[in-house]
Amino acid sequence: MESQMGMNVRINRGGPESLDGRLIGVQKGYVVLRNSTGTVYVNSSHVRSVTDLPGQSSRGMSQSHFIKADSFNGVLQALTRKFVQINWGGPEKIEGFIAQVGTQALMLVVGQELVQVPLYHIKTVKTAGIYASGGSKGSQGSRGTGGSSGNKSGGNNNNSGGAKGNRNASAKGGRNSKSCKSGK
Repeated sequence: MESQMGMNVRINRGGPESLDGRLIGVQKGYVVLRNSTGTVYVNSSHVRSVTDLPGQSSRGMSQSHFIKADSFNGVLQALTRKFVQINWGGPEKIEGFIAQVGTQALMLVVGQELVQVPLYHIKTVKTAGIYASGGSKGSQGSRGTGGSSGNKSGGNNNNSGGAKGNRNASAKGGRNSKSCKSGK
């Protein structure tokens, strides 16, 4: 893959985890792409194919800035306390704030939920929200597209099940708690 540095490539042929971008880094355990959404770190164990795409290439690119770590887990460690998008698309795409990275899983704050994501299920990661653009986008991505656990019917959200709970209630989170204040 190093011979493709600076080239426009597609990682994986199709489906929700297929992504296009300029290959800017090949590190032990992960590759780095830059595209219109920012810098994306791809876990090498989930790369099925790399396809050169037609278009401009910049083999003589100036030094690109990205996280350089000993492994993909090192990238996740470097992103602790940052707002990120985990996995590129499909039902496993989720956005949140990385609270902690352990040896087997990371803890992601999504709205009012604390979600445990096993490290071996993380295919890609990129900064999102205010960390990606310098603006103030907030947590728009956590509304209904993340994770596969949780009660989506609007039922009870007692959070006694750890990371499981009511996704709709967590997406609306702060609104309900503000409206519960007692009046005059």
